[in-house]
Formats: sequence, C-alpha cells, structure tokens
Amino acid sequence: MPGSPSAASLAARRILIPALLGVAALGAGSTDAGRIHRIDEEYARRDFEKRGFTFVAKSDVLRRPDDPRDQITYKGPMVGKTDRFAMVLRKQR
Repeated sequence: MPGSPSAASLAARRILIPALLGVAALGAGSTDAGRIHRIDEEYARRDFEKRGFTFVAKSDVLRRPDDPRDQITYKGPMVGKTDRFAMVLRKQR
C-alpha cells in the first residue's frame, strides 16, 4: 500500500545500500581485499562513488581500534573482533 511504512522501507532499500567492510591499513587501497578480506575505507568510498553511488552517512559503531588489521576478518581469533566501517550509500537513478 503506498504511503505505508513497509512501502517506505521497500523504497529505501531500492535506493540505499549498507556497506560493512573490514578495515585495512591506511593507504592499503584494495591490496588486502583478496588475501585478508580488508579494504582501506577512503579507497572503498572513492570506488563506490566512481561507480555512481553517493555517500550518505557513516557510523563508527563497529570500530575496533585495537585490531592490528593484519589478519583475515572471518576466520580464527578475529571473528567478531575486527575493525569495520559502516557506510550508507545511495544509488544514482
């Protein structure tokens, strides 16, 4: 039904995407993406923007400054303990 909360939610999902990514060392670009599943936050943002997305917001809620950023994000002792960044991006129409 138009104007309902569920319709608004569906519309938002069509134009906004969440991005939760493991943080690589500053300046690493995408070099750690394949090896340890991490990416430089500024590199990721620029890459999304080059592909037609507009940056909307970010949150530091998932930041873990004690993460050494040199281990794979989804295995072993780092699961749930990695420094991650969260961004909301809008798709260009």
